[in-house]
Amino acid sequence: MIKIAVLEVGPIFLVVCRCTIGAALMLAIISVIRSAQWPDNRRDWIWLVLTGIISTAVPFMLIAFAEQKITSSMTGMLMTVSPMVAILMGHFMTDDEKINRGKMIGILIGFVATVWLLRAGVDGIGGAGIIYPLLVIIASICYATGGLMAKKLPRITSEVIAAVVLVSSSAFMLPILLMSGTTPEFSGISTEAWLALLWLGLMPSGVAFYLRYLLIKRAGYGFVSYVGYLIPVFAILIGNTWLDEVIMPETVMAMSIIILGLFLTRGAGDFPWTLTSRLTAFRKGLN
Repeated sequence: MIKIAVLEVGPIFLVVCRCTIGAALMLAIISVIRSAQWPDNRRDWIWLVLTGIISTAVPFMLIAFAEQKITSSMTGMLMTVSPMVAILMGHFMTDDEKINRGKMIGILIGFVATVWLLRAGVDGIGGAGIIYPLLVIIASICYATGGLMAKKLPRITSEVIAAVVLVSSSAFMLPILLMSGTTPEFSGISTEAWLALLWLGLMPSGVAFYLRYLLIKRAGYGFVSYVGYLIPVFAILIGNTWLDEVIMPETVMAMSIIILGLFLTRGAGDFPWTLTSRLTAFRKGLN
């Protein structure tokens, strides 16, 4: 959907729209449920706003810029860097996500495969194009950082975190949009692009962000990082089916190696049981 919208409206307008729509959805939900727990001190407010800028505004903009030049499939595959980064950062920022030998092997395997993907991406868009795949990798680092930052806000409910993150991101990006002078003519935007913006705002920004922070609080960030296994699969299927993107064999091979690395970082032998225990804990938290 980013690919569909960004070519018509530009990356900055796209980010402002999806953040604003997502924020409106979350604020509407908060007004209905009336059980939201807001920050009660200045430190938490500042931390929440920084979380929004780092984990939402910046990566949204970087990915939107990148997808003007690289395929959505390549973007999705490069996004698998995020769980690897989360594991590295979690070692230093948390008490329950320490690196062991298996995780280190998985990270090294993932690093090699990512370099392979970078080479494939550069070959596909020209020798000067390494900047665009690198933008996606930087965005992945931002996502991982934001997830770990959210763990520092245990008293604030998930819908409030999602709402403040999206509001602060929209507020951060709006002046940039106005100063850039890249606001498109609304009459020139196609229905398809408007629908793509609406989808991006409601689902990947609004609903998905709420679920992301809910899972982080209920099941831990380690559980959320399992999503990294699914991103490249859906990216390839959607890119190939809807956007007629050609998937090269070497990119599929690199993606497979990255997934293997992710599998090792989570503990290959313990993976099914760990996932089951986390799901059980999540269900108990809902009851």
